[in-house]
Order: sequence, then C-alpha cells, then structure tokens
Amino acid sequence: MDMYGSVPDSPYPLCTFDFWYLDANRMKQYNVPTPTPLIHKGQGHGHQGHLVGSWVVTGIGQKWQAHLIHDGSHIVIPSHVWVEGIHSKIGTPQHGDEVHGAWFFFASGSGLWIWTGKSKAFKSHAAGAQYLCGHQANDPTTAQCAKRKGFDTYTFQNSWKIEIVRANGVGGYACSAPKAKANNIFKSGWTASSQCNCVESKGYANCANGPPGTHPTASLSDSNSSYTWAPVVQV
Repeated sequence: MDMYGSVPDSPYPLCTFDFWYLDANRMKQYNVPTPTPLIHKGQGHGHQGHLVGSWVVTGIGQKWQAHLIHDGSHIVIPSHVWVEGIHSKIGTPQHGDEVHGAWFFFASGSGLWIWTGKSKAFKSHAAGAQYLCGHQANDPTTAQCAKRKGFDTYTFQNSWKIEIVRANGVGGYACSAPKAKANNIFKSGWTASSQCNCVESKGYANCANGPPGTHPTASLSDSNSSYTWAPVVQV
C-alpha cells in the first residue's frame, strides 16, 4: 500500500526476491528482517562493506533505496512492455554525459514504470555502439544512432544491474524530458495501472501525484534517512 497505493489482485503468493529495489525507510518502519545487513553510512570500503555478502553500490538509486543483488547478465528486457526503473538527473539538458539519451536502471519495486517501446539488449556498451552505430562510439553518440535506427530504448546486461537507455530521452532532466512531455513517459501503481506526474525539481524520476513510493519515501527519507547513498542487501 505504501509503495504502490493499492494491494495487487494477483499473482499470489508475491515473491519478495522478484523485487530488485526496496524502500529502506519502509523496511525500518515495519521491522522487515534482511538476510544480510543494510550498510550504514561510514561502514563501506570502496564497493565492498565490512560483512561478506553486503555491498555498497554508489550512483545506483537514491539514499532510501535498498538494492537486492540479482544476476542480470542473461536477462533480456523485451520490447513494448512497461518495466520499473530509476533515473537521477545527470548534468543539465545542455551539458553533461546525458545530453543525448537518458539512463535508467531496471528496478522492480521502485514503483516507477517506463515503456520500452522498440528495444534491443546488449552485453556491453561496445557491442551496443557497434550494432547501432557501426563503429565504436561514446554513449551519447550511441543514443543518437539508436534513434536513427528507430529504437525507443536499448539495454545493457550486467552481473548486478541492467541499464536501460531511453534513446529519445535527455538525462539532464530528472524526468528525462521537458515538462511538457514528462507526464506522458511514466506510469505508477501495480502493473503500470495509474498515471504519473513527474516533478522536475526533485532531481530524480518520480510520481509526485501519490503512488508509487517515490512520493512518500522522498518526503520521509530526505529528513530522516541514516543510510548511505544506495544501501544494498545481497540475498
């Protein structure tokens, strides 16, 4: 209810390991046990924490989101489906690494849904550039090549994450597009069943009109969170 605004009709039973992201504040609020600890601020050394099986991954998600480690190296996200993801503003629409293309991470459990449209999966950035551009290219150029070839998104499979790039998006916007277009990009609720109004000033893709949890967690965690940027649980 807190994350999605309603209880799903199906399918049951829900498998918690199907989620890739959980809300650390909600877990704390409801005393949800975890098989390995959430790493608190100051505990991590580089990417690996003090305890075997616990990881800190910087630059992935927001400070209230706990990341369950999955192997994404063989997962292909299909075309023409709604999938949950997260995105934070990088640079500005005119300057930075995401002037062309908006980068998301696959994040079931985030409550924020994006449409894949025509999509293609790659094992590496180099493979994506070769296929889309015909030669090795930097990431902004790859997004431009993908647009010219008619792709709406393309993805990269990794051992602990899946990157989703909106070829026509601009990662310099928190909502990955100017305000006039942003509200047509995302959905919220279970199975993308509700509309989403993204607020650019938050600095990350969100649905501030109510569910999903990107709205209530933002107001809760900005003042109360004691977790480091992107706390992680490995199971």
